[in-house]
Amino acid sequence: MNTILLIQVFQHLLSVFSFFLGIYLVSDLIRERKAPGSTWGWLLTMTLVPYLGVPLYITLGGRKLRNKAYQKQGLYHAIPYDKTPTELLPLERILLSSGAPKKTTDNKIQILASGQQAYSEILRLISGAKTNIWITTYILGNDAIGIEILSTLTKQAKKGVEVCLLLDGIGSFWVSRFRLRQFKKAGGKIAFFLPLLHIPFFGHSNLRNHRKIMIVDEKFAISGGMNLAQEYLSPASNYWIDLCFLIQGSGVQDLSSIFQSDWCFASKEPLTKKSDQSPLLDTQKNTQSALLQVIASGPDVSGDPLYDSILSAIFSAQKRIWIATPYFIPDDALAKALELACRRGIDVRLIIPKKSNHLLADICRGSYLKQLDLVGGQLYFDLHPMMHAKVTLIDDSYAVVGSANIDMRSLLLNYEVGLFLYSNKDINTIADWFLHLQQQAEKGLLKKTLFADFSDGLGRILGPML
Repeated sequence: MNTILLIQVFQHLLSVFSFFLGIYLVSDLIRERKAPGSTWGWLLTMTLVPYLGVPLYITLGGRKLRNKAYQKQGLYHAIPYDKTPTELLPLERILLSSGAPKKTTDNKIQILASGQQAYSEILRLISGAKTNIWITTYILGNDAIGIEILSTLTKQAKKGVEVCLLLDGIGSFWVSRFRLRQFKKAGGKIAFFLPLLHIPFFGHSNLRNHRKIMIVDEKFAISGGMNLAQEYLSPASNYWIDLCFLIQGSGVQDLSSIFQSDWCFASKEPLTKKSDQSPLLDTQKNTQSALLQVIASGPDVSGDPLYDSILSAIFSAQKRIWIATPYFIPDDALAKALELACRRGIDVRLIIPKKSNHLLADICRGSYLKQLDLVGGQLYFDLHPMMHAKVTLIDDSYAVVGSANIDMRSLLLNYEVGLFLYSNKDINTIADWFLHLQQQAEKGLLKKTLFADFSDGLGRILGPML
């Protein structure tokens, strides 16, 4: 009898707790000011399937999960729009109004367009480091490539080089703990950004550090879309298509500031500059100096500078909008902006994988692709095992590259970093890369079956929740 009474009391308390938790989550959802489609999707899921919807929202739903996100010191602080210089391009004013750093003019940029080239440069820079090596990556592979990179870092740590390795708690969850212990034993420092097993609620799966940055001696940097794993960096020709960039100049300082902020948050240990040499290039000797603006996006940044700038650029484009992205799940505003660009006669091209490594992303992109195809957008499906590069090319004015995909998780949730390239040489190099990839791709949207049309519609509903 006592057991039955205890069960009834427990059920009553659970019901009361669930009721108040539901009220709290609904109020939190409304305060998040999500797009209406996303809000209704979460409301219906939590109402109709509460035992699934509530845990999912706790894990994935909060846009910037205020309490946890605000523990990290902000990278940028917004400034009034009327305080930004009027002689700048509208895009630059939008970025500067978020507090982002200005573009720098004394950079040297080299595109690393193959895994083999990137892998060679990464190992060369690590092996030649004199003072410090700072790396943040979403994935450190538990494979031959990841092991070799970690082994090289361990050797440098033994020599007295400061080696700081910042890994994402989910992306690098399976990395070998034995090898990490060997790395730490050699003097290397490691931190996990928001570990998966973290209280409360065992972590915040929607707050992921998707940035990829490597700083060496505070003079060289590599950033882009490549993780430190075999599928990205293998010399084999049938592996993933991706991009990253080797940078020298003032842009290195901006990337260093992002890394130092992330490291301090994850490790609770601040870093100090150790390089006694400036990363600045001699612009009089270097006639190939490039214009570069480094933009971070995420919960530690005021507003959504990557999203805002891309949306603004699409609306203002006069000639072309070329996009390469592994996952294409825009919100209604981005989708409509691309549709209107097509109707204005702008050359809109989109390269995506024919089949990506995430089935749900492929399902959710269908209706957006159809919307673009109906108004004359040119769709290209890459036939490599995976196309993971992220490129947005607007007119002859600038290219946006980096770690962010054209999906709402990247643009509104994750910690990301984008590189805005303004120099003609770099823009032309990106355009040539795009055209080369386009020539190898399959053009046009495939005819859909009735079931595929249904899944596209379902994907349109689920997309805002991803």
